Amino acid sequence: MSTRRGSKRLGAAGALALAVWLVAGAQVAADQTIVVAPSQPQGWTFVEEIPSGIGVFTPGPGTPPLGLGSAGMEIDGTGREILALPDYLGLRFADITALQYSTYNLSATGSVAISLQFNVDYDLTDGDGSWQGRLVFEPSNAGGSAVANGVWQTWTPLTGRWWASGAPGNSVCPINAPCTWSEVLSSFPNAGIQDNVLGAVLLKAGGPWAPSFVGTTDALIIGTNGVNTTYDFEPCAGVGCADCNSNGVIDAIDIAAGTSLDLDTNGIPDECPALPANDFCPDATAIGVPSSTPGSTTLATLDDVNACGLDVEAPGVWYTVTGTGHTLVASVCTGTNFSPSISVYCDGCPQALSSDCCSPRNSAGCDDPTCAATICGFDPFCCGVYWDSICAAEAQDTCAACSPGDATCVGSSFGFQNCAFNWCSLLGVEYKILVHGPVGDTGDFTLTMDQSSDLCNDPVPCGPVGACCAGDTCTINTEAGCDLAGGVFQGLGTDCASNICERPHPGWNSVDVGISLTANQPTYWSAATGQPATGGVAPFGILDPYNPALGQLPGRPATDGSGERVLRGFVVAWAVNIGGEEIRWNHLKGDALIVNYDRSAAWEYNAYAFQAVNPAIANGSPTGFPGTLQFDGAEYDRGFDVLLLDFYASGVEHFRSYLDDTELTLMPLVFDLRQETNGPVTTKASFTIWNQNETKLTGLDRCVTCWDSTLLSRYAAPNHFLLDNLQTDRGRAQIDGLASARCDVDVDPGDGPIGAHPDDVLSRAAPLVGVEVRRIIFASGEIGDRGIEGGEVPYEERSDFAGEALGGIGTQTGSLLADLSGFPPPERPAGTIATVRPAVTLSADRPQAAALRDAVQLPVAQAAGDRASITDKGSLLIYPKVELRWSADGTVLLQDTFIDLTNDFPADVQVQMYFVNGDPPTS
Repeated sequence: MSTRRGSKRLGAAGALALAVWLVAGAQVAADQTIVVAPSQPQGWTFVEEIPSGIGVFTPGPGTPPLGLGSAGMEIDGTGREILALPDYLGLRFADITALQYSTYNLSATGSVAISLQFNVDYDLTDGDGSWQGRLVFEPSNAGGSAVANGVWQTWTPLTGRWWASGAPGNSVCPINAPCTWSEVLSSFPNAGIQDNVLGAVLLKAGGPWAPSFVGTTDALIIGTNGVNTTYDFEPCAGVGCADCNSNGVIDAIDIAAGTSLDLDTNGIPDECPALPANDFCPDATAIGVPSSTPGSTTLATLDDVNACGLDVEAPGVWYTVTGTGHTLVASVCTGTNFSPSISVYCDGCPQALSSDCCSPRNSAGCDDPTCAATICGFDPFCCGVYWDSICAAEAQDTCAACSPGDATCVGSSFGFQNCAFNWCSLLGVEYKILVHGPVGDTGDFTLTMDQSSDLCNDPVPCGPVGACCAGDTCTINTEAGCDLAGGVFQGLGTDCASNICERPHPGWNSVDVGISLTANQPTYWSAATGQPATGGVAPFGILDPYNPALGQLPGRPATDGSGERVLRGFVVAWAVNIGGEEIRWNHLKGDALIVNYDRSAAWEYNAYAFQAVNPAIANGSPTGFPGTLQFDGAEYDRGFDVLLLDFYASGVEHFRSYLDDTELTLMPLVFDLRQETNGPVTTKASFTIWNQNETKLTGLDRCVTCWDSTLLSRYAAPNHFLLDNLQTDRGRAQIDGLASARCDVDVDPGDGPIGAHPDDVLSRAAPLVGVEVRRIIFASGEIGDRGIEGGEVPYEERSDFAGEALGGIGTQTGSLLADLSGFPPPERPAGTIATVRPAVTLSADRPQAAALRDAVQLPVAQAAGDRASITDKGSLLIYPKVELRWSADGTVLLQDTFIDLTNDFPADVQVQMYFVNGDPPTS
């Protein structure tokens, strides 16, 4: 053995520290032989009592009294190492009828050898359970054979002498005058092992023993009232203890010592039969559904994996099958000559319980030959001495075999009485099947796979799952499996019992709505209800109608992880005449107020206002070709060439609060709102970002079709909006709408160039408009209770929002196409208008109306140059963000958007509006 590494230390010397650490076990009460190994310590634990020492279960040395190995201890001149068993608590020494153990000294000076000790209570009846030291037997006090090196020696402590380390025993049996066992019993008739946390049986090396000591022990027998328990210390148990050439040396040691060759590096001596190709889980044989596959476990090894319905107690072989969404049936009922069972796992291979490369083995090498060869190539200790905790840590960092084994148990069959196992499978999920026999039994079999004709809906959860909707059919699946099935994943943790599969979502659809504004009239309405605007306005929900009575919930599941439901998009509004033609009317002003009732928060932004810019066109007169609105600087203002965004990185702390996240809404200023439309426009939003150090960051792009609203933290890599990437709290960005092949979609690559198919997406350059909204989380105590009954708002609810429409630089041309839609006459009686001014004088810019204009003191409409505006009045308004939110069950409105619209001119006007659903459609 080597002192290369140390075992676990208690941090303080002395038996009392050891005793406090030990946990009491149960009294052994049966005549038996117990194998003690790293994989099944049976309560025994190595403890370094005083540095430096190490304890291991090791092969040999020589021919141990029992099995292949023993328990070894190595210490330096000051060290003390213990192998402790916190058991036999309260056992009276008078009831001990047999004590025996064997030792082997590899390197020792003098007559020292591993001793047997008890943590002693000299009177178990007096109620005093305090620390009273140890009663110690040393082989040098055995009487008879002297302690020797290089041989196994057996000691019978009941015929030897004992000394005490503490009072009152050390006054009767001191170390220099040890007592016989009968003298101990005569002096202390009620003595025994302490009956509390201090109680333990110990095998110990060290005293100190200079200059060093290396030795082992095995075959400890403790007899109580005539019933003997034998402890057989071994380097391994079950897996890893194979001795396929039956030479009395485990295979790993044969190979490490060079006494057996392993030219194929499979961990088995070449003179032994080869293992089945699918003996280990990572090498599982793939089978289909349906299929029939012959197999055998005859030459397989025992799989030391967690039980799945029944313990794995015989060698087995592995198969893998992919779930179909149906009930799968695995059967070994035919072609068998023994009684095979089936254990089924998902989420990868099950965790090996012991003797794998990823855990300390205390024997040389490990079960995965590839991993063993890799680790031992730079750390020969692992294959030359034993595979300790350092080897295991190296394997965890290096070997693929040490990927987490967190497989989920699906279930098992039980031999001939139940030779088939069926389970509801998840589409696309990989299942591992272990075919194995009863205790130690092996043989041949045929594994058949089949499935039910119908989809099933009660699977064992394998990994993160949720409800998957394909049309109106709901199944439970993983997100990947749902995508494979062509369904729509409803979110992790959702289920079919409470989840209603979503109806088809129209998406990117629009509805035209008209409103009449009287002279100088301000109005507003709720997007949820359309009220209280005079006469009422269609609610925004007209874009995606729902019916709770039919189980149809409002909106769609939010994509931000909130679990809420959302309906969102934008509104475009422009002044028209009675025939639906767009007119110059640079007196419309708009704002949007978004109120979140759930968080007692609200924020507001100005609508984009585009003026009709041709000064030759009189106020109230048509501005261009009907139904075609051009943002070209001739009919209406141009859009921005580049949007400007000032932002805080997600998660930044400032002003005793922190920025939770920022949502950025973007839309191309190119619309086709006609019923016979060419479809939404796609453009690439290209971001150029600077941090506070003026470091320029590029490469972040996002394809925007029709409309997009996404949290900055959810942008794809390289996401420069994240604090770790930006490297400063604050940054600024320029956003340019560009044509890019990255955003093109060729539905059928075989039909010619992109654009040949009507469903192809061909991106184009376009100006963008946008809105940003920041959610700020306040530290506890920063704000009051916000009027919520019952005290302060919980910490996670202490939030508010701040938002604004984005400005920009430069100009770029856009367009809007719409169907003409006439309006009924204003609700105000025509005679009322006529008494004030003739309808023909709607324009204050017409020269012939100057006298009347002066008489009624009408304001002159302002001409505009080549510019894009988001704060001025205009003839055309864009509200880029309208959002409604409901609770997950759709019963509570959590957020509303209030749309403000003002006619700042002393004459009536019609306003044509389009409500647009911003999210893409689903079928």
